[in-house]
Amino acid sequence: MAPDHPRTWIKIAARTGYAARGAVYVIVGALTVLAGFVSSKKPDTRDAVSTLMHQPFGVVLVCALLAGLCCYVIWRLLQVIFDPDEHGSGAKGLIIRAAFLVSATSYAFLALYALSLLGIGLAEGGGGGGSPLREYLTSFLGARTVALALAITFAGVAIAHWRKAFAGTYEKYFKADDDAESIIRPIAVIGLSARGLVFAVIAWLFASRFIYLGEQQATEKPGLQDVLNYLAKLPYGPWLTIAMGVGLIAYALYSLAEARWRRIGRL
Repeated sequence: MAPDHPRTWIKIAARTGYAARGAVYVIVGALTVLAGFVSSKKPDTRDAVSTLMHQPFGVVLVCALLAGLCCYVIWRLLQVIFDPDEHGSGAKGLIIRAAFLVSATSYAFLALYALSLLGIGLAEGGGGGGSPLREYLTSFLGARTVALALAITFAGVAIAHWRKAFAGTYEKYFKADDDAESIIRPIAVIGLSARGLVFAVIAWLFASRFIYLGEQQATEKPGLQDVLNYLAKLPYGPWLTIAMGVGLIAYALYSLAEARWRRIGRL
């Protein structure tokens, strides 16, 4: 039987992990705003780690971020295995837990990239080689079929983020007083909406691969950098890029709010 309260180390890991995610996105958001003004290279999460490495005491900062990312991966895996938030084993609950597993994998690759910057060459840090699962499904089902399935999946994730933002479903996971909630609410709406837009554009890019491209190109996985490049090519692209950067900073603040006020489910 699960204890009435989560173990202290689990609470520390979860809150440290959310803080690390916030640190990553505040840097990514700031770099995105800058890219909108100066038309520089569009950033991704690895650029956030690289930026830290080039600061004074960069090794210390990257080590601290690495520890936080590892904590976040551990918390996500606990959410997948033990379901502390009680999403259940129905279709909806399994989809949510699968999304947690994808999140854990993504941040594990980011942690490996941080290790590579520290001179520990265990991996390339998720530099775009593709996941083994996606490669297996591609060989079995075909690249365009997988691209369509991923388009539908990312569209669902985008809708889930917008629902959290505007229906306020995230609030049941927070334990904050009224003053704090009045600050969290607009940050959550802006931040979750921006993250949802990122996933929506990724869904569209996968759909475009299904519609327009051949089998080889359809296997290429778009990421945050591709999303920002896509927005930059639209009318008012620089302003859209700046707006996205502001939204990602809001998502960073939402992550930091989770580090402070989120309920950590029982384990």
